[in-house]
Amino acid sequence: MAGQRKSTARLWFRYLKAAQVMELPVDWVRYRDWGTPEEIQSLTFNAWWETTGRRLFPLDTELTIEDREDFVVVTIPKRFSAVEVRQAMKRVTPHLHAGKRAAVGAWKADGVVRYADLAKYLRLLEIQNSPTRHGEPMKRKLGQLEAEYAGIREKLENRNAKMLANGGKKQGYSKIRAPSPISDLTAATGYRWLKKATAIAKDVAKGRFPGRGFRTP
Repeated sequence: MAGQRKSTARLWFRYLKAAQVMELPVDWVRYRDWGTPEEIQSLTFNAWWETTGRRLFPLDTELTIEDREDFVVVTIPKRFSAVEVRQAMKRVTPHLHAGKRAAVGAWKADGVVRYADLAKYLRLLEIQNSPTRHGEPMKRKLGQLEAEYAGIREKLENRNAKMLANGGKKQGYSKIRAPSPISDLTAATGYRWLKKATAIAKDVAKGRFPGRGFRTP
C-alpha cells in the first residue's frame, strides 16, 4: 500500500536524522542514493520524499531487484513494455559490481514495522536529543510526549467528526485512528523506550530498518 510504504520511509528517514544528531557512525556508502549527509540533515521528510524518497521506496507492483550474494533476482511487472524491460535490466548492472552491491535496489524494511510503537520511541528520542530538553527529568520528557499526542488526538477527533458530519460514511470515509494515551509515564518506561529507539537508530546508521537490536528486552 502506498500509505504504508511512505509511513515506513518517514520513520526510517527520521531515525537516520536522529542518528546524525547522535553522531553515530552512519554508513553513507549504503545511503548514497538518499543524498549527502548535508542534504539529509537540512531537508524535511516531505521535501526529500518528493525529490528522492518516492523513487527509492517503490510500490510493490513496481520493478524489484533483490541481491542474493551469488545471483540477482529481478521481478518485472507484466504491464512493462519491451522498452521498459530493457531499461529495467540496466538497473541490474550495478549489482554485478561488488563495490556497489549494498547501495542499490528497492529500500524495504527488514522486519515488521509497528508504526505506533516505533513512532513513539522516535519522538521521545527526538525530545531527548533536543538541546532545550536534554537535561530535563525523564518524567517531564514523557509529559511533553503525551501532551503532543493529546494535541494530535484532539485534531484527529475534530477531523473525524467533520468528515462524518459531511457524509463521510456514504463516501467510504474511514475513521483515522488516533494515538492511544500514554498510560505509563514512569522514568523506567522512558529509559526503556530510549534504549529501543537508540538501538533502531544504530541499525539505521548501518542501513537496516527497523533492525533487530530493539527487540531485545
